[in-house]
Amino acid sequence: MEEQLLTAYLCFWLAVLGAVLGSFLDCAASRWAAGDPHPFRGRSRCGSCGHTLGARDLVPVFSFLLRRGRCRYCGARIPARCLVSELAGAAAFLCLGLRFGLSLELGQWFAFAALLLALSLTDWAARILPDKLLLLLAANRAV
Repeated sequence: MEEQLLTAYLCFWLAVLGAVLGSFLDCAASRWAAGDPHPFRGRSRCGSCGHTLGARDLVPVFSFLLRRGRCRYCGARIPARCLVSELAGAAAFLCLGLRFGLSLELGQWFAFAALLLALSLTDWAARILPDKLLLLLAANRAV
């Protein structure tokens, strides 16, 4: 019973971490596709009105569902890609956690999953596969 509770607790937090990372990577991929020279800098903002998003606008999955996929400030539609990236990140980290448990190997698989998600989102947003991400992915598997 104690082991099952620990596993459930671990899976919950891994899913949360994966959803947060998926949201972050989607934001970075969108900025990269738009030609932003610093896709990992700055606060998240609405793609339509440019309003800087607050903490309650950035809760993965729940903010999208509670706002029915619309910006709280201007009412514009939030791309479905945002929700898909959060769910994909959550699912990937949850599955990896169930497969490998708490181990050193898990960290390498998290990095691999994050890089694959980043590549997928960048490809979806701009139809490009950045060389830097491909090299990081190759380096991850070489170790």
